[in-house]
Amino acid sequence: MDGLKILTPTKNSGMPTKKTGIAEYKRIELALREQVGEGNWSIGAMLPSRRALARQYSVSLVTLDRAIGPLLADGTLRADDRRGTFVLRLSGKPLEQEIPETQTARRGPLRLRPEGLDRTAPLVPIRTGSIGIIASLTRDEGQEYFILHELEQVLSQQGFSTTVVNRMPDAAGPSRSLAEAAEAILESNLSALVVLCLDMDMALIATEMSRMKLGALPTVCILAGELALPFPHVFYDNRSGGYQAAQHLAERGWRDLTVVAPFTSTWVSERIAGVQDALAHAPAFLAQAPAPLQLLLGNGDTWDRMSDPRAYGYETTIAALNSGWKPSGGIIGISDGVALGVMEAAAEHGLKAGRDFGILGFDDDPDARAQGLTSLRPPMQGMAREAARLLLEHIGGNDGGLQVRLRAQMIPRASTGRRVLPES
Repeated sequence: MDGLKILTPTKNSGMPTKKTGIAEYKRIELALREQVGEGNWSIGAMLPSRRALARQYSVSLVTLDRAIGPLLADGTLRADDRRGTFVLRLSGKPLEQEIPETQTARRGPLRLRPEGLDRTAPLVPIRTGSIGIIASLTRDEGQEYFILHELEQVLSQQGFSTTVVNRMPDAAGPSRSLAEAAEAILESNLSALVVLCLDMDMALIATEMSRMKLGALPTVCILAGELALPFPHVFYDNRSGGYQAAQHLAERGWRDLTVVAPFTSTWVSERIAGVQDALAHAPAFLAQAPAPLQLLLGNGDTWDRMSDPRAYGYETTIAALNSGWKPSGGIIGISDGVALGVMEAAAEHGLKAGRDFGILGFDDDPDARAQGLTSLRPPMQGMAREAARLLLEHIGGNDGGLQVRLRAQMIPRASTGRRVLPES
């Protein structure tokens, strides 16, 4: 490919891996239970908004959702569509003792629409049972946690409890395979299964899924790419994400594009392919054809979720700068961590993102917001709700669709501020 530059950085930059704060979800859960138990919120009262509660306890929305989840699951609270969260009963008391007589008299068979479904769809009866979820959770603020919280909330609104098996029980230890996790969770009496796996290569996922003895158990997957097996699955379209990234930079005036991809993976290749698609269609949104795409690659390492992408981005950029490369156009970090490493290396050479070059990343990590990095936010809420919709369809005996492809949302920040060209 024209414009391809392959750089081999040193293996170890000596940079410490950054850690996000540990969420205090249990403390918040107990505080909420105390508020309800002491009558500060009476039965039927609507709680403050999620954002207001998150500000009150100085935590993220993800952490707050994790704290509220158990109260929804045990019936202390209920989430009413998009209206809000309400007190259903006082903590620790039987449900029948706390529902006002006027509500009890007209309870009857309760029927709800599943969250995420078309509002014109027929009402369906609330079901009961347990949904098994295989997940890969390494930190409280990760994408998998956000998706899991949203998924459990939607399923709880439909009367389902959840049983979660984490493939990553110890962040410092080895992960379990999908087949091993399935063997552990299938010992339970499940109504259906969800496989939430964003960390594995798609070919490996297909191999592992084919080994799982699922029988006729309804199974839906939430993945980072398209699955080559006939399982219903929801996934984030990385290729369209690459297209969006290139288009955003070009429209902000950053025309000469460089992709920094210091490791290899299926999703890395898909994002690069999306950038190439955008350049092929550039006349649709540019007045002139762009320069050839430049790739800054590492030494061929395969992506590992336990590694520090920021260190990889830093090393690759330092190697490029030492070789005479100067960032002046648009830069696409293949992930937020990589992009933040690029920004750190550039800053050591007196170059500032949003002024000397435009840069963006993927995944909208908390550090991206703190550093003013433009990022493509994965459709995490949509992935959870679409997976729940597919699951409910299959539990009801309707095959429904086999895949749902979702796009990311661009979150513009200072790092891609519009380029100001010098006066001629």
